[in-house]
Amino acid sequence: MALNDKFTIQEINMETKEFSYDINAKELEAYWSNECEKHPTNNHCKVYCD
Repeated sequence: MALNDKFTIQEINMETKEFSYDINAKELEAYWSNECEKHPTNNHCKVYCD
């Protein structure tokens, strides 16, 4: 089966997008501590000791 139809990607107006994703460090730490309490087997929550 061949793809014979032409398609175009819509242009994204980058000037109107908001790309500032400043996240408070305390807010981020609180998020991960809550996630690790709920899902302790998540790979982000595992701690390996040498």
